[in-house]
Amino acid sequence: MARRKDHTPDEFRALAIDAAIGLIGANGLAALSARALGQAIGYVPGTLYNHFDNLEAVAFAASLHTLDRLDAALNASIVEDASAATTLRALGDAYVRFVSDNPKLWDALFQLDMTEAQRDQLRGRAERTMALVGNVLGQLAPTLPDAEKQRYVLLLWSGMQGICAVISDDPDSPIRTPPRTELVQLLVDTLIARFATLN
Repeated sequence: MARRKDHTPDEFRALAIDAAIGLIGANGLAALSARALGQAIGYVPGTLYNHFDNLEAVAFAASLHTLDRLDAALNASIVEDASAATTLRALGDAYVRFVSDNPKLWDALFQLDMTEAQRDQLRGRAERTMALVGNVLGQLAPTLPDAEKQRYVLLLWSGMQGICAVISDDPDSPIRTPPRTELVQLLVDTLIARFATLN
């Protein structure tokens, strides 16, 4: 493969991250390699290391993009002037839809080999997205202390993640279960009912 110099450093990084997203999205984190990335973007594999410390840094950048897309999908599900309960249900639906549409990219978030600094950065992105849920829960129970509200945010978030991790919407799955969306809505409605007792 001929060496290319067609892109600025920022353009190259964006190109490599986009290619990594495509590779991971199609075949999982294990599909990501310098050779595969080089072939995808038309550069010799070694060029990658002029712009990233290692392959894990590329995977990490792709995963930040995944969280940014989730954040955008959740925000897009919010309808102005909708009730807090309706908004919470819409967030649950949007979460399930995103994970179901991007299963390998979502799984990669939990398979990364990260430095402590990267872990803190990823946690910060996740907390920004989780704050959406916190804002809605705050509308459902305005007098709930922040610490208690955060416990419910974590309960809902981990519950949705657990459902998506355990429950398959694959029609060929040998285990028959209700759809993910149905179970997430049950979780959301249970939480809404719980909050109604707090007001």
